[in-house]
Amino acid sequence: MSADWIAHRFAAIARTLEGEGFERRDVDGALVLHRRKFQLSRFGVVDTFVSLLAVDGEASADDLRGHLDRSIEVALTSKSGIPRGLGSAVELHPVTLASGADPSALDEATATTPNRWSMMIIPALIPGADASVVTYEGRKVWGGAYHAALLRRLRTWLDA
Repeated sequence: MSADWIAHRFAAIARTLEGEGFERRDVDGALVLHRRKFQLSRFGVVDTFVSLLAVDGEASADDLRGHLDRSIEVALTSKSGIPRGLGSAVELHPVTLASGADPSALDEATATTPNRWSMMIIPALIPGADASVVTYEGRKVWGGAYHAALLRRLRTWLDA
C-alpha cells in the first residue's frame, strides 16, 4: 500500500462494514467486502459489494476504470443465483484510494455512474489522507431515490 493512511483507512472501513454483516476477501489485489440481504423494498435479495483498491502514487482515470471493470466482474460472479431484476439486485461501490489523483481521475470520478441492468454502481475516489470522498453528485433519473440513499450510506461507510 502506498502510505500508512491507506492501510489505516482500509482497516477502518473494513471494521465498519464487518460490523454491518459484510464478509471480506482479497480478490486480485483489492479488498472486497460483500453482504447478501433480503430487502422487501428492493423486491428481493440484494448483494452489496464494496471493493477497496490502493493505487501507488497518483490515481489516473485508467486506474479507476480498471478497478470498476474488475469490480463488476467480481460482483456478477459472486452474487446470488437469482437473476438480476427478477428477485435480485446488486449494489456495487468500487473505491480507489491513492496519495493523489491526476485531473483525468477526478473527472472520471465525478462524471457519472455506470448503468447496468438491476445494478446500482457508485464508484468513489479518495485522493489523499485529508481528502474528501470524490464521486458523482448528480441526480439519476432512473433509480434516483435509491442512488441518493446509497450515496449517503457510502459516505457514512467511507468516513469511518
